[in-house]
Amino acid sequence: MAGLPRSPFPDFGSAGAHRTRSSARRPEKRSHARVSRPGNRDRPGVSPGQHVPAAYNQGTYTPGRTARTYDALVRRCGELLELGETVILDASWASADQRTEIAEEAARTGSRLIALHCVAPTVVRKHRNLAVAIQDASRQHLRDPAYRTELAAWSGRRAAPDGVPSRSTPPPDDTPGALPSRHFADPDLAEAPASGEDDETLLPVLATASDDRMSRLRAGEATSAVLLAATSTTC
Repeated sequence: MAGLPRSPFPDFGSAGAHRTRSSARRPEKRSHARVSRPGNRDRPGVSPGQHVPAAYNQGTYTPGRTARTYDALVRRCGELLELGETVILDASWASADQRTEIAEEAARTGSRLIALHCVAPTVVRKHRNLAVAIQDASRQHLRDPAYRTELAAWSGRRAAPDGVPSRSTPPPDDTPGALPSRHFADPDLAEAPASGEDDETLLPVLATASDDRMSRLRAGEATSAVLLAATSTTC
């Protein structure tokens, strides 16, 4: 799968690996205020609650936006602590500088800071990181007009002897959490309804040693050969 970015996440704060909720609390309060990362508040035309996917260090997650977001979280936390509120900060806190800032804010307000680390199994972390790479690649493809034009030209065939026939392509799966698939033209393959049971499917990954143009070409050729072999195999 040449061309997909390597996992950019450090061990602390990686997708699914560690998620920290820093709870600075005063013991006399039993209620709490939850403060989450307001990632879209400085993006024109995007509402704060709107989900806008972006690759690592892009979109909502650029270093500049991330720094401003955590500064706002720390500032808002301090305001609530001064009112005697217990505060739960729902964010990754992957940076040591960020963790130092919130620790200093807790000390300034005389509050007790509790960091909760949620750790996922290695197989779950790898699956999530791979899913992020696949989703990013899919978004890049959909933003490429040449790719969309070529895919539309070679798919949706109903009588032509070449290309991708409509009867062999399902519509995109819009199920939350599903891996993205290609947006073929005029898909006409009905998917069997999900039974809820494990169907023992596997996700094959073709990789190359580097990420140059030749490596991407070889990965594409290998993928084509595998798909052609799969379609000619009867089960």
